[in-house]
Amino acid sequence: MTTTTAVDPVTVEIIRSALNSAAEDMNARLIRSARTPIIYECGDCVVALLDAHHQVLGQSAGLPIFLGNLETCTLATEERFGREVWQPGDVWILNDSFLGGTHLNDVTIFGPVFHDERLIGFTASRAHWIDVGSKDPGGSMDSVNIFQEGLRLGPQKLVSGGEFVREIIDTISTNVRFPYPTTGDMHAMIACIQIGSARLTEIVDRFGLDTLEGASAEIFRQTEVLEREVVAAILDGVYTADGVLDNDGVDLATPVPIRLRITVAGDTIDFDVTDSADQTTGPVNCGVSQAVSALRVG
Repeated sequence: MTTTTAVDPVTVEIIRSALNSAAEDMNARLIRSARTPIIYECGDCVVALLDAHHQVLGQSAGLPIFLGNLETCTLATEERFGREVWQPGDVWILNDSFLGGTHLNDVTIFGPVFHDERLIGFTASRAHWIDVGSKDPGGSMDSVNIFQEGLRLGPQKLVSGGEFVREIIDTISTNVRFPYPTTGDMHAMIACIQIGSARLTEIVDRFGLDTLEGASAEIFRQTEVLEREVVAAILDGVYTADGVLDNDGVDLATPVPIRLRITVAGDTIDFDVTDSADQTTGPVNCGVSQAVSALRVG
């Protein structure tokens, strides 16, 4: 049984701000160091600090589709290789769509953070690379399988014990059309997670790990309370909505239907992509917009 140190509200807010500021530092280093405009102009990237249990502690503003699943990369690595795989000075890379949730051009670079030889968390960065060796330059819109989309990397070490793994870097360089800007972005992402690691270590040095964990637990608790209050304010029922994409990129004449069903029950909410246009139960079928509007209130 584990216990969490109680932390006063002022310290909780200071730590909350410190974690988010650390993430903003990471994001600034990435954007200022990147070689390609899709990162430094478009901001097609995101960063985060995670705790030792893969929960997000702090993150910068970025693409929502990235923010929601950075922790899946560290978790998938640990599930594949075991908890003992994390070692000081290591940096990992992953872009497998079946693990990271987006297309192969969205590359995640991450690493463990240690303090006094104890694993205290992770830092992670995801950014769009301009090319990963797909059948067409930049990326293929008409691919029919993932093998046409380019180089697919499961969890791999880029840096081992502080030393670059030359073999994996050479593999990347020889399988992309633009090796110089690509490896430049890769180094920017490594620098980004390194500054995040330094900032997280500084927070632990200042407050202590027990205080950080106690503050994090309180932040998670507050977040859950606020989210459940917002959901509870929505009338119970099933909300549905459907729309279409123009096409799937291969069959250009056939629209692709998208149907969403949101089930609200008390302070719980469930989002489900369904293949039925209208499977409504309960007293409400007034469209998904009401549910979304209610969520925005919080």
